[in-house]
Parts: sequence; structure tokens; C-alpha cells
Amino acid sequence: MVENAVTEGEFVDIDPELVRQLVSAAFIGVMWTRGPFPARRANKRADELPNFIVRGLLADPASLGEVIEHSRQLQAVVTAELSPARTPSSDSR
Repeated sequence: MVENAVTEGEFVDIDPELVRQLVSAAFIGVMWTRGPFPARRANKRADELPNFIVRGLLADPASLGEVIEHSRQLQAVVTAELSPARTPSSDSR
């Protein structure tokens, strides 16, 4: 994904392996800080870390809002696709 984004000019020129290592380290750091039990609801940090990482990779950091919106739309499509199909018999239970 990173290599494609670099090739297409969406991300700055960076080694994809370095990105993998830095993202892994960042998320391990958050998990270490938060402990083994996830919060019941996502907090502000749930958005801050990925936004920080992506903003740093973007060739045009000002496009972060557009990237977030596209990501939300994609998430809605994926969620709908993965949701079990509702049938009349499953609705009446």
C-alpha cells in the first residue's frame, strides 16, 4: 500500500519497510501505555495516532481531511458487505 501511494505521488518518497517498522512501534507504544484491556469506547487517541502517521506520509498534508472522509466511506461499504444478509426469517426472531 505504501509503495503504491509513493509511486502514485500520494505519499512522500519513503521506504515502505521503514513505515512498517514505525507504525508497528507506534501502535505497540499505545498498547503498552493503555494496557491489555481496550477501552469500551474509542477515545481521541484512537484517531490521533493514525491521523498523525498519515499526515506525515502525505505528499500534501492538507489533504488529510479528504483522506479521512474517503476512509469513512470505504469503512461503511466494507461494514455493509460484511454484515449478514437480513432475511424475513432472521428478522422475526
